[in-house]
Amino acid sequence: SAFRQMSPSLGKSEMFTRGLLLLAEAHLAQNHFAETESALKEISAELTPELDWRRRYLLCQAKLGAGRTEEAGSESAGLLTAATGTARLDWQAESVAFRADVLERLGRRAEAMATLKTNLTANVPVARQRDALRQITALALAEGEFAVATDTLNTFVQQFSNSPAADLALLTLGELHLKQSAVTSDTNQLAAALGYLDQLITAFTNSPFVGEAQLNRGWGYWLAARHAETNTPLYAESSAAFQAAVDQLPPSENQAVAHFKLADAEFAQGHFLKALENYRAVLPLASNWPPVKAALKTPALYQSLRASLILTNLVEAEAAMRGILAADPQSAEAGAGVLLVAQAWADANKPAPAQQLFR
Repeated sequence: SAFRQMSPSLGKSEMFTRGLLLLAEAHLAQNHFAETESALKEISAELTPELDWRRRYLLCQAKLGAGRTEEAGSESAGLLTAATGTARLDWQAESVAFRADVLERLGRRAEAMATLKTNLTANVPVARQRDALRQITALALAEGEFAVATDTLNTFVQQFSNSPAADLALLTLGELHLKQSAVTSDTNQLAAALGYLDQLITAFTNSPFVGEAQLNRGWGYWLAARHAETNTPLYAESSAAFQAAVDQLPPSENQAVAHFKLADAEFAQGHFLKALENYRAVLPLASNWPPVKAALKTPALYQSLRASLILTNLVEAEAAMRGILAADPQSAEAGAGVLLVAQAWADANKPAPAQQLFR
């Protein structure tokens, strides 16, 4: 290569070292892990802190890519030490994240969580703070330590209430308490969930998580309405939150769920036309997101059928029924849909369309 032709004249200079680092990066990008390590071995041990960190980082990546996770774990301890010798906060945070990832792969979850907490301090890049919050939560829940997850999130919010990453902490706290409420029917958990979500929406009006917070609020009021004796006001609260989620979420799986649950909440209040509009809104989203198609297309069509029947729009009801038959002919909704539409035609003194359904 051109670099190899030049290398004798470069000696052990910094330019030669930087060339070897670039060569190692090129090998690593192609998953040539042995070649990466070979290039790094040519580098002199006496390096500036910045070059030393780059060498160690590439070496860690190569060992991990080659499946030598234990060795990567050992090297990552030195990577952390090297990072602290630089002025690069982003490199320090990257080193923490890398070591935590390796520790998790090695099954050392408690050490991984302890390492990640280093990224929940001041001056850490926001993206790394958010990653650490996500990972600590996932690791704690995997260990069955709900309290560890919520305590970590609460501590972060209390210590760094003005951090842009506090929005994710509040969202996650809301989601965790909401899930607990759904499992245990504990109204205190539900109240806590709604409190965290309201705090996010109020304190972080421009947060990218406001739409998700509204979606979770909708679920919270939906659960409350299902358990309340007088549930109409709660369904109205649920509708308002789901509508806000629809408005603020981009086209996505979450927006599809928001449309579907908004429709459910409107249906529960007797607002059948608005319910129908939102059940229908799920269908184009189902075309773009396979999980939405699998989970919501048939239910959305069936609920569209029911709403259309209540609105005495039998043509639309039959169209929804045929959509179910085309998408999921073996489903319970398919059989029930045919019977409902046939009965509706018969009740309307139009036996011919009813008979057509059974031919």
